[in-house]
Amino acid sequence: MIDCSFSFRTEQFLPYLECIFGLLFQLLQQVNECDSKMQVLHVISCVIERVSIQIRPYVGCLVQYLPLLWKQSEEHNMLRCAILTTLIHLVQGLGAESRNLYPFLLPVIQLSTDVSQPPHVYLLEDGLELWLVTLENSPALTPELLRIFQNMSALLELSSENVRTCFQIINAYTYLSATEFLQNYGEGLCRSFCELLKDITNEGQVQVLKSDELKLRVEMEARCRGDDLQP
Repeated sequence: MIDCSFSFRTEQFLPYLECIFGLLFQLLQQVNECDSKMQVLHVISCVIERVSIQIRPYVGCLVQYLPLLWKQSEEHNMLRCAILTTLIHLVQGLGAESRNLYPFLLPVIQLSTDVSQPPHVYLLEDGLELWLVTLENSPALTPELLRIFQNMSALLELSSENVRTCFQIINAYTYLSATEFLQNYGEGLCRSFCELLKDITNEGQVQVLKSDELKLRVEMEARCRGDDLQP
């Protein structure tokens, strides 16, 4: 694991960013061992995290290569975890431009958060984080983004340590397009919340109630605007 906690002055690094990022990408392609690729991806993730939006002019080749690497790593879940971490930082760096990654990004989220798929045991935590940052950087709710919410019902049934991130995702959908989201999933969410309240801790119950409060507030605002919002 790469330690990114060292002192880092972005302004001093930027003149070398294009060269260093290009060399890192070449190294990622050249190494063959999964552990080596993981280490390179960790360094790439660290660089993207530190320079943020400054990375945008230089990620084209990486964006094109990651789908191939994901396909090649089908039997290597830890490498896929490293790819998910890289995607998290990449989406944060690209912001709204990350929408161009959706043809690759959304199927990755779909697989990583599908509890019926064996890889979810390894990929779920990072997959949920990627799902959340994708929503937070999305300029609009697309049909494809809406469709992957079908995974959420089974995730809530797990009542796992990831339930907090699940509620953050639910709230992100509500903020992004409450009317469309609740029309499609509001009824099912209410059922899931009722079941959750029977089994989770007090902290979890607070998260459920906060999410319900948000839904009610958005619904009232929509009604005041005259929107047709179903419960």
